[in-house]
Amino acid sequence: MPKKVGIYRIEIYEAWCKRCGICVEFCPEDVLAMDSDRRPQVIRPEKCTGCGWCEIRCPDFAISVRVDKDKESLLKVEEKRPAEKKEKIAKEASTAGSSVNDKGN
Repeated sequence: MPKKVGIYRIEIYEAWCKRCGICVEFCPEDVLAMDSDRRPQVIRPEKCTGCGWCEIRCPDFAISVRVDKDKESLLKVEEKRPAEKKEKIAKEASTAGSSVNDKGN
């Protein structure tokens, strides 16, 4: 199953961070960047795939990646909508077809 993009929350614990930049270097989606004080910052949270490379590679355990439950719930609602629409269209089509047949056309 493919990873869902944009439903992850990245937390950086600044008190633990040594500003080594390993998390930034390992992020395959360029979600993280170093600021002018060499602190890692989340700059593109919507691109996070939740791979966890930043968290796994951090020598100080100063970063975590977790599913954002609020965003995940919204995504599930959005995923259901196309299926509901397809069912509605199919139902309308079958109803329209039967009414045409009832008229003898």
